[in-house]
Amino acid sequence: IQEAGKPDPKEKEILDKTLAEHKEKLRQNQSDEELSAKRVELNEVKGKILELKNQTGAQVQEKKKPILYEIEKLEAEYREIGSQIADLEHSMKTDEDRNKSTARALNKLRDEWHGIDKETRQVETECPYCGQDMPDEKVQAALDKYRQEKAKKLEEINAEGKRLSQNLKDREQSIAENQEKVTGLISKRSDLAKLIEAKKTELKDITAAPVDTADLEKKADALDSEIEALLNGTSVREKDILRHIAETEEK
Repeated sequence: IQEAGKPDPKEKEILDKTLAEHKEKLRQNQSDEELSAKRVELNEVKGKILELKNQTGAQVQEKKKPILYEIEKLEAEYREIGSQIADLEHSMKTDEDRNKSTARALNKLRDEWHGIDKETRQVETECPYCGQDMPDEKVQAALDKYRQEKAKKLEEINAEGKRLSQNLKDREQSIAENQEKVTGLISKRSDLAKLIEAKKTELKDITAAPVDTADLEKKADALDSEIEALLNGTSVREKDILRHIAETEEK
């Protein structure tokens, strides 16, 4: 005869077994192998999609390398031409300033030459000490000396004028030659600028070849749906199992 208040041993054994089974189902439900497998598969699919896109990007960069190198060389040449133009323009400006100074010096020499050329001098014909007329040969000698000195001054001015005029002419020739060089360099730089722009356009036109990931994308979407369904089912099963455990423990 079973004592009052004590559960039947067989019934307790059955309840304990049932409780253990429910707890094992709960453990299995919480570590759903199918759900884990689906998640792993989804990550692998997404990894393949990313790998394909990265490979395509790397191919594009590889195609761009030689064009980028060419653009770099062209831009370096463009800058070098700009530097050459600046140097030539500076040289021309210097020569122009010096020619202005030379032109002023020539005008001054010209005025000085005309001033000396117009000079006249009265030669003393009387002795300043005795008041007697000086001999004709002495008067002529003094007059000849004055004329020689005047001619020498005029000759020196002429020589300096010729030197300055030649310098001015040489610089004008240099300016003309440099201006011709600048014109050519500007034209060359303009052509380079067009070529650089063409290369940059060519660079922009290099795009990735279409990557066919449609099947992989569909597979990823399908796996997402399956995982969501499994998660919903797991949640429902877990609630049922917990309810059974609670009912079993109450008994």
